[in-house]
Amino acid sequence: MGELDNFQLNTELLLNHILDGVVVIDEQQRIVVFNVAAEKIFGYTSDEIIGQSALQLIPLSAHDSIEVSLNKQLNSSHEDRRREIPSITKDQREIMIETQTSTLFTDTGIYILSIFRDITEQKATIDQLAKEHTNNLLLLNSIGSMLIKIDDTDVIDLFNPVAERTFGVPKEQVVGKRLMEAPLSWDWKKVYKEIALKGSKHEVTHIEELKFKKPDDSKGLMEIVIHPIYDETEDKYKGILFLGEDITKKQETAILKAQAQKLESIGELAAGIAHEINTPIQYVASNLEFLAESYQDSLEYIEKVENMLTKLATGHGDQDSIQVLAQMKEELDFDYLVEEVPQAISQSTSGMEKVATIVGAMKTFSHPSVNEKVPVDINEALNTAISISTNEWKYVAKIEKHFDPNLPITPAFPNELNHAFLNLIVNASHALEEKFSSAENNDIKGIIDIRTCLTENAVEICVSDNGSGVPEAIRDKIFDQFFTTKQAGKGTGQGLSITHAAIVVKHKGQISVTDSPMGGAKFIVKIPLKATEAAA
Repeated sequence: MGELDNFQLNTELLLNHILDGVVVIDEQQRIVVFNVAAEKIFGYTSDEIIGQSALQLIPLSAHDSIEVSLNKQLNSSHEDRRREIPSITKDQREIMIETQTSTLFTDTGIYILSIFRDITEQKATIDQLAKEHTNNLLLLNSIGSMLIKIDDTDVIDLFNPVAERTFGVPKEQVVGKRLMEAPLSWDWKKVYKEIALKGSKHEVTHIEELKFKKPDDSKGLMEIVIHPIYDETEDKYKGILFLGEDITKKQETAILKAQAQKLESIGELAAGIAHEINTPIQYVASNLEFLAESYQDSLEYIEKVENMLTKLATGHGDQDSIQVLAQMKEELDFDYLVEEVPQAISQSTSGMEKVATIVGAMKTFSHPSVNEKVPVDINEALNTAISISTNEWKYVAKIEKHFDPNLPITPAFPNELNHAFLNLIVNASHALEEKFSSAENNDIKGIIDIRTCLTENAVEICVSDNGSGVPEAIRDKIFDQFFTTKQAGKGTGQGLSITHAAIVVKHKGQISVTDSPMGGAKFIVKIPLKATEAAA
């Protein structure tokens, strides 16, 4: 065997041991080399395909473009080109190959060398992943919440359209930057505090009210969940996902609703308050009329006494004048006036004090809300609620107060707290009215027992009654909005839900209901003396 034959044999062995497909095409676009890997990919034997047009391996729809491409390749230099080409197998199965082509110039002619591999499955996988990625992006972009994700190096790799709108910052200015370097106008101190507190424990944390600056430079509030991404299988931290929502309008709406509900409560109490004020005003008016008449009679009597004294002083007095005065004193019932006038003044003073108390309570109750906690006397707040609701409970209950006189001043939102206490007292009075309204003896009254005491790190307020109580089956529902056990038109189901929001959400406190020792319901409220991490 000559050298040329050995070379051809070695070349053939080499080509057939290459894992990639190898095809050589001549100037007439005919296949002249077709290795074993190519046979496996296309299903043709080399004997079947050598001498055939290369276009036989191409779908008919791509013939024109591939033919043009082959002609350009034959007329080009030794330039390598890598690209993806649609192909078709012997059994008419369409596949995708990735090929690298080169132009070969030899003594016998010009050829195209194509080294390729079947990437059909790989392409399908990539296409599927791309499709899933696109779907994921569409899903993330359609979510109505703000999404920000950082990787394990604190670099932002996700910033969805809601986040762009919330901060007024395009993602191009954020993605790829470290979180601290991103132009996000929010309370960084609070964000990093929560990350530091929970991040090491891989715990989800919740910031209910995070201040941020809106695109128009106005101040806003967002609610945000900080979710560490932790791979348990690899025991490795992967980053953090921030899921947030602009709650500025929601908070404003909630404030307006709470104010409307409070005004509604005041409206319901207005008739009773007017009655409570009207009663003392009536007897003050009666006493004033009595005092005015008594004053006129007394003034006339005093004038006659002065005239008599003048006559006596000049020696003109007589026994008749003394008798006239004695008769006038008897007609005036002067001894009665001496006894009744001080009582009338005392009653009037007491009545005006009662009016002042009611007006003061109304003024306190109607005071505008504050944005930060202020020192509050819990006992005084309860007295205010009791005064405001007098007409609600006085016909159906006696109120027994057991206030701890050494109760510390408590940081709180007074408006919300007053409203919560009012709702609890009114709720108790309605429960008693429901129980005792059918009693044969209308003089029977229930009891509303209100107690305060100091517990560990909190002030505890207990409002108990001896009404019909709260069945255990509905205790989990009574704080739900619009839930009510009253007849239609008797209750909106908002009182206890607003009370729950004021105590738990606003003050991070606790409220629960249990059986009262007196047989009715007992509401237990705890207001923390210090800030807590989360409401119980």
